[in-house]
Amino acid sequence: NGRISGCEQDNLRSQSCQVTCNAGFGTVEPSLRCIHGAWYFPECMPVASLVRLVARAPELIKPYWVVLDAKLFTDQECTQSIDMDGMPTSSGEYVIKYANYHPRNAWDGEQSTSWASAGHCESGNCHFGFRFRQPLKAPIRCAKIEHPHGAQYQATSVSVEILGPSGWEEPPEIKVLLLPEANQEL
Repeated sequence: NGRISGCEQDNLRSQSCQVTCNAGFGTVEPSLRCIHGAWYFPECMPVASLVRLVARAPELIKPYWVVLDAKLFTDQECTQSIDMDGMPTSSGEYVIKYANYHPRNAWDGEQSTSWASAGHCESGNCHFGFRFRQPLKAPIRCAKIEHPHGAQYQATSVSVEILGPSGWEEPPEIKVLLLPEANQEL
């Protein structure tokens, strides 16, 4: 699904090469690397098959970002939900002995489960998302994210990014609903 070019030796034990995906495919990391004899291969995936929701504000969410539920829609009224057929992804999840904060919990529609980031989030470095088995047939027009009550674990601004031919792209005109809204707080 791609081509390798422009290989350069970084030092005696490391080498880097550029990866160009074929038409209709994209990659998050466009370089192939060999570090101490181990090759790290990027994956060329179909465009619009990977989506992530990225916390942009506040500048710091501490001790971690928590999402009770999330849904994606093909309309701006947030009524035509997208079938979540694939695997959830994230920048990392909080791990504790008797609890589960896996990213699948953000997409399961259950109020009793949640995803929590592995640690504090600085703007742009925490995300959860979804890798679809097939590329999206219709564009995302709305994302709904439900947080627990209280401001401590909430993002106040979230961007939606979709895998495009040259990496992550932020499509225009996606409405992002963050719940509970400020005036709904207890």
